[in-house]
Amino acid sequence: MPQGKSGEVRCPLCESTGARARIVDAQRTIYRCPHCGVNYVHEAAAQTDDGTQFYATIDEEKYIAYFEPMRKAHYRYVLRKLDSTPGTSLLDVGASYGWMVEVALELGFDAYGIEPGAVEAEPSLRSRIQRTTLDDYSAGGKQFDVVTIWHALEHFREPSGALNSIRTILKDSGVLVIAVPNAAGRLYWAADMLARTGYKQLLNELYYFHSASMQHYYYLNPQSLKLLLDGSGFSCDSVFAMESLDWTTIYKRTNRTLTRVALKALGPLIAATRFTATENLVVIARPR
Repeated sequence: MPQGKSGEVRCPLCESTGARARIVDAQRTIYRCPHCGVNYVHEAAAQTDDGTQFYATIDEEKYIAYFEPMRKAHYRYVLRKLDSTPGTSLLDVGASYGWMVEVALELGFDAYGIEPGAVEAEPSLRSRIQRTTLDDYSAGGKQFDVVTIWHALEHFREPSGALNSIRTILKDSGVLVIAVPNAAGRLYWAADMLARTGYKQLLNELYYFHSASMQHYYYLNPQSLKLLLDGSGFSCDSVFAMESLDWTTIYKRTNRTLTRVALKALGPLIAATRFTATENLVVIARPR
């Protein structure tokens, strides 16, 4: 963690001092920069799990049943905004099950992905998804018209380094699409406030604060994400927010009978309030 002259914590994005610890436990602390607004994690000791074991810790059947239709709908919406010509090359960083690659192929992209984790895509997609890290792949010299990184940037300990690697993969005329959880959203505000009172369950469920496998190291808002992109040589074309949860099907994520019944009944009502309509922060950017 960078330090100022007086020993104050220095923000890794804007380099200002004065960041304050908001949430503390034995393993990690979340600091908030009062200048750029970014929330970021400092670990008491380096964690050995690099995130590749996440898929061994979840109920994949329920995870896929819930996330696949929602994520694919998001991908279609955003990729159509790019107005790309057939055959436009695309690389998805953190491809997971290959849903972005699948949707991009449907829309006429020549799509590929990279994924370091122990996860298998559909057989028809496996030849297009390489098991490797971003750093290793960026050394290969291949470039793409579009690079997408959907809910993966926040898992990098050094997101500026990840963006620098993406810059080498992306053509000078290319487009970068980023999606991250929105730290300016209501859910993060609720998780933060509850965690400060000692109740960290929401922070753990939504942002994996407790997990060495899927720890979110940065909690970005529009201002701090723009600052991060600017420091890595990108300019923003557009910034917008999307829904991050499908309340009408969220009951599929639990095995608890009473919880499942309650969510099935209340989910559509919560969806109608649009309480979480701005939790998914999306930026379309280009190299400067």
